[in-house]
Amino acid sequence: MKLAAIFVFFFIILSFSAYAIDCDWEVEILSETIFQNPDDFEFRYFISKIEGERANIVLNRSIEDIYGSIVRSYDLYAVEVTNHHTTLSLTPNLDSGTYLIKGEIFPDCNDSSSGNNYDEKLIVILPQNMSQNFSALQITEFLPDPSGNDNDPMPNGEWVELYNSGGEPLDVLGLILNDDYGNGIEISEINVLGGNTVIQPEDYLVIYSNEDGRLTLNNEGLEKLKLYYGEIRLDQVSYSSSKEGLSWSKNDNNWILAYPTPDEENNQETPDHSSNLEIEKIYFGSDDISVFGDQVRVRVNIYKGDTAKYNVDLYIKNNEYQVSKRSEINVYDPFKNYTLIVPVQIEPNCNKKYDDGIYTVYLQGLDEIATKEIEIEGLDEDLCQVITEKVNIMQEIESSSNEPSFYSTESQQIIEDNRITGEVIYESSDVKARNLGIYFFSGVMLLIVVFLIIKKTL
Repeated sequence: MKLAAIFVFFFIILSFSAYAIDCDWEVEILSETIFQNPDDFEFRYFISKIEGERANIVLNRSIEDIYGSIVRSYDLYAVEVTNHHTTLSLTPNLDSGTYLIKGEIFPDCNDSSSGNNYDEKLIVILPQNMSQNFSALQITEFLPDPSGNDNDPMPNGEWVELYNSGGEPLDVLGLILNDDYGNGIEISEINVLGGNTVIQPEDYLVIYSNEDGRLTLNNEGLEKLKLYYGEIRLDQVSYSSSKEGLSWSKNDNNWILAYPTPDEENNQETPDHSSNLEIEKIYFGSDDISVFGDQVRVRVNIYKGDTAKYNVDLYIKNNEYQVSKRSEINVYDPFKNYTLIVPVQIEPNCNKKYDDGIYTVYLQGLDEIATKEIEIEGLDEDLCQVITEKVNIMQEIESSSNEPSFYSTESQQIIEDNRITGEVIYESSDVKARNLGIYFFSGVMLLIVVFLIIKKTL
């Protein structure tokens, strides 16, 4: 059909070329520039004579996208025009986006000014919910370098916060968040908490990457974060660096690195980069008295600043001796406050090596130290009795083997420290060594017996 129309067009041109007279014809595209939704998009062509006589006109019509690809192509339109002519409306039913309408006429006369034989017009079809006035929508906070894996499932991992400053709810379903390198992540129910993509007036909504690698925010180097609806860019933010655990927050049109506040009003203060330790309280038990062998609980406040270190130790000592094992605390997230209750086991001191008196509880790590005094008096007689009985039993076992033995409860060693329950098991270091000797001797004897049996059979 198109080939036949082209043949007719050229036949007309050749037929009248011998009799062509001077003329001047113009074509114009009649259309709005912006359409609120795809159903509203329609356009027409207006052909008018500037100079000359009546003429036969052939009109070529097409629509291209922003990449130059033809998305709609129409048959050649031939008409005889005396002065002017308007075509019927065309409704191409295209998706939202940006398009270029084109039109070119070919009159059968000698057109002295062919420049106005061609016209084009750029139009934009807004998404159907663009009538919600997305001008009230802006990026207010984003976390490019979270603690842990950047691509963790929500609510961890990278995220971007949007704010609706308008007076009407906005449904951001289908909007695109993009960086300089990815294909963009489409906002949907799977990357917002609760699956609700509607932002109420003067409220926030956080969009999580949620293991979607199409949005990867740089930790270092220049990066642009952009918010799109179709081909329309609604907002853009540029940044060039980040700190692990801190978000870029918009405050009075200024951007600062601050504590993350997803779905909330942004933090106005920049974080303290130095760490801080505090021993808030020591819990002694029902009698508020600490004795050797007790397990005390210590309430500590830890703030981790901008440091890669993460280990904090809690222990008790005086100027000469450390009288407890160290309870280890690992804090990984920077710029974060931790409040913990940590158990510390005091040595039983059954041999009375340590004097009663004032000792110091130390909280040490992250290049900081905090202390608090504690008074320890007396022994846990029941605990010492258990240890003594255990040693006596081991002495009897060793004596029955006719080997010399010597045991002392003076050297104590923690062999297991459960940091969750605070349970601590004690065993004399001499008893431990003696047990290993028995096992070794029994193993050697067994090997000798096996060797003799094998030798006898050969």
